[in-house]
Amino acid sequence: MDTSTHRPILFGHTQCEPEQNNVCYCGSYDCLETHTSIPAILQQANNLLINYPDSFLHQQDISMDKICAGAILNDSLCVYLINKVAQQLAKPLALMVNLLGSQLILVNSPLNQDSDLFLKCLHKHINKLSIPLYSSTLVIEKSTFSIKDSETSLIQRALYNGSLLLQLLQG
Repeated sequence: MDTSTHRPILFGHTQCEPEQNNVCYCGSYDCLETHTSIPAILQQANNLLINYPDSFLHQQDISMDKICAGAILNDSLCVYLINKVAQQLAKPLALMVNLLGSQLILVNSPLNQDSDLFLKCLHKHINKLSIPLYSSTLVIEKSTFSIKDSETSLIQRALYNGSLLLQLLQG
């Protein structure tokens, strides 16, 4: 969080894998959100399912709840997906830790709903990429912000895609 404004710092639109050419709703390509959002994770699970014939996910419709439940059961695909998202998020977070000396990161994600696996993976990858002086005291916790507190991001999305302006013009 930016302490002068008390607003969350959003880095979901930083470019992460430039070769993939995934178009983001903001108009840019390969934003972090195109790889770590819920739809992106579900798509990755569907794409990788064929490579994991023993996966827990073959038995039901794929959802974030099922991925988290599978990770608790140590399902290799579910653990891989959670670790991959943590690895991708760790890059900009480690940069923030190195530049700003951040001591606390709050995570509001469906991936941390049932276990601490996601937070542990995230912490491990941030530690690899950041200066030990800063990362040694870093705390990563589940966010206690409600969905209502996250409405700012919905407003930002509406600004990006123009729907808010359209609503305002229509009255």
